[in-house]
Amino acid sequence: VSGNVTARSRDSHLPVTSRAAPSERVVGMSEFQQEIQARLASVQKSLAEARLEGDDYLVQVHLGELESLERIADENTLAS
Repeated sequence: VSGNVTARSRDSHLPVTSRAAPSERVVGMSEFQQEIQARLASVQKSLAEARLEGDDYLVQVHLGELESLERIADENTLAS
């Protein structure tokens, strides 16, 4: 079907169809890469907020999340 992308569900091995319009998808980037990028942006925003609030515990939590995402990217050859 035109305009649809087939991907794997996180909860099963059955294919699922994304109904995102072609203009909403990043060309040349897999769904996995897009998810990593989105998670990185989210964690970086949360890290900045934790730093502004002076919450040292949350800063450490978010730094750990960033390290984990970087490791995942490295293991999947996404990091440059």
